[in-house]
Amino acid sequence: MSGDCPPLPEGSLLAGRFVVGPVLGRGAFGIAYRGEDLRWGNACAIKELAPKGARRLDQGLLELPGDKAYRRKLRDRLLAEAERVARLKVPGLLRPRAWFVQNGTAYVVSDHAEGAVSLERRLSDRGPLAADEAVEIALKLLDTLRELHRVGILHRDVKPSNILLGANREVWLIDFGAALEWHADSVGSHSVLFTPGYAPPEQLDPRGVRGPATDVYAVAATLFEMLAGEPPPSSEQRVAGGVLPSLKVLRRDIDPSLVEAIEAGLDLAPESRPQTAEEFAALLRVGAWNGSLSGDWRDFDDRAARLEKFRFSRWQCPCCGGVLERVHPLRAGVCPVCRSGRIRRREVPRGVCPVCRSGALSPWPAQIPVCPGCRACLLRRRRGLLQKIEGLLCEGCGLFLEAAGGGRWRVAKSGQSGLRVGDERSLSEWLEASGRPAVVQVCGDCLAEFDQQPDGRWRQRKPEPSRGWESLYPEEWDFVAAGLEPGAGDSECDACGAEYLSDGDRVTLVGCHRDPYGFAERHQGRSFDWEHLRWVGVGKSSPREGLLCQHCRCEFDLTADGLRLVHGSGPLARAPQRNLSLEDWHRLAQGLPTAEEEEAFQDRFDEAIVQAYERGEIGVGRSGRMVWDGPCAWRLERGGKWSEGTGRLRATETELRLGRLARDQVVSLQSGYEVRQTDDDGLLIRTPSATLRLWPRPIVLNLRLASGTRKVPLDVGSLLERLRRNTGFRDNR
Repeated sequence: MSGDCPPLPEGSLLAGRFVVGPVLGRGAFGIAYRGEDLRWGNACAIKELAPKGARRLDQGLLELPGDKAYRRKLRDRLLAEAERVARLKVPGLLRPRAWFVQNGTAYVVSDHAEGAVSLERRLSDRGPLAADEAVEIALKLLDTLRELHRVGILHRDVKPSNILLGANREVWLIDFGAALEWHADSVGSHSVLFTPGYAPPEQLDPRGVRGPATDVYAVAATLFEMLAGEPPPSSEQRVAGGVLPSLKVLRRDIDPSLVEAIEAGLDLAPESRPQTAEEFAALLRVGAWNGSLSGDWRDFDDRAARLEKFRFSRWQCPCCGGVLERVHPLRAGVCPVCRSGRIRRREVPRGVCPVCRSGALSPWPAQIPVCPGCRACLLRRRRGLLQKIEGLLCEGCGLFLEAAGGGRWRVAKSGQSGLRVGDERSLSEWLEASGRPAVVQVCGDCLAEFDQQPDGRWRQRKPEPSRGWESLYPEEWDFVAAGLEPGAGDSECDACGAEYLSDGDRVTLVGCHRDPYGFAERHQGRSFDWEHLRWVGVGKSSPREGLLCQHCRCEFDLTADGLRLVHGSGPLARAPQRNLSLEDWHRLAQGLPTAEEEEAFQDRFDEAIVQAYERGEIGVGRSGRMVWDGPCAWRLERGGKWSEGTGRLRATETELRLGRLARDQVVSLQSGYEVRQTDDDGLLIRTPSATLRLWPRPIVLNLRLASGTRKVPLDVGSLLERLRRNTGFRDNR
């Protein structure tokens, strides 16, 4: 919530155009109002920047948290994002129609979706949605995000309260979170500002690398809530060991493949998730995500064959085959954009006139700065012999005001002002009549005039603004006077000209002309402390020495006994923070067991072959069509007579042959016969006409595979499982 900060009163006028209506909603970072656009004559939505800690003062003024520089940066982040979004023509967005500063804070006005309700409200009223409806909403969100990501914009705050549903199945994504994320990075309050359940681990870590997969996680979390009725546990809880509830249990009507797709989007490792909105949409459409290696024996055979041929190069990246480089941090203060220049504070003179760029601005020395008669000229003070103010004179219309005591002023001479001599009013009444405030900044050279507004901005009154800037804060006018944009950085690189905002402890890249190393693409708008910037500037997300692939961004930290994965792609994305040798990382990247796991892998290979035999996928003998062929003792009761012996048991799916070739006992197998294992490791088979006891000795299954000849032992338990599964026997144990 926005704390105890009250909303603006209904009827408040913003930018001389937008009338504030009732509150539509409020969150940790702002208040949303329904508004009326007097120029267009229709409804609009107004978002007011009001983060936690903001205080509402008189006349609607809002005091943002932090110092002046911090407030300016916060407003700039919100307005810059609104400007970028307004340039887009993307379905699913309510495009901003205006963005401006007023009341000490920033506002963004967008189109209003009449009759729409938030997804949060829909879930509260109706509970979980049908799977097809939930997936339809998610796919429309992903279509919108795809276009945003294509131009380098992340939403950063996807959740049900920021999703609007229209009456005709429209889906709109509102309330972007770039300014919120910058604020969270700066004050270290991610878990407080971001709604638990929708923010992935990298968004709760000031050093986390965010990208399209960050928005993918939030969409997956929203889809989870649409189906389960409540959001998933927070990523903090899950990292600490909390379990993600299974949608297969919560919603048994949902196809398991859809559940697997959602769980893939909720993977805690960003590299393990679908990397783009398109990829996640494709998973939801086909409902399949093969996120792990299969346990099929053929897969084991393939890996065993590749294990025999496994080789790796010392500096080869295990993820993409590129080159791993040992990276060291930039020198302190070096620009991460060009990696050669230094970030230096701009020398921006204070109080210089932005019109002539030479004179100095200072408050006009009169209690009533502008003539209330002609409302155009500045009033000049007239002094007596003792240097006391006798009155205020307008050299244009001739009006002369004299002090009447008690803070009141009287017309002593009307001139051409049209005012009556003797007219006496209070200071505030004369100021209201002049149409100007009590403080007017005036240039000593060109006489340019700037009115000081209640929220601290200065409004240019003379001459008429010609560059599109009318009301700016004093520090922004200082930038204009220096020939810069009002939102320019207070620091720049002395080599490439990249612009930064710095406040001593932290620094933010706000823009650059070229981006040779892709730093701006990944980190523009992010707030870093100076030490972390040294590592991020060379592509390292963790502040430790290590190895980095510049091609795929696979990253390792060097440790005393190996390499710790920071993040990777492909199979390595599912093993973050493990500490292994480079050889083992290459093994994992190729889907192979580590050196330590190799013995267990071979055992699991044998187990997979046994399971395949029991399922009927593998047979014995040269033809592979037999179920069993090996020594066996037996006892057969048929028609009240017993016979027993030893010899070979040759079994197929339909019959058992016992004894020697010339004197075989044949028992036909049919569905429904009883079979069970006896206490003395034998088998009991009971048919309508016979009872057969078998004591087969273990045999060895010989297979010629891609990985070579493999010998796997089979015992009576495997034979029982094979007969029970594939002949339809009853197991009456």
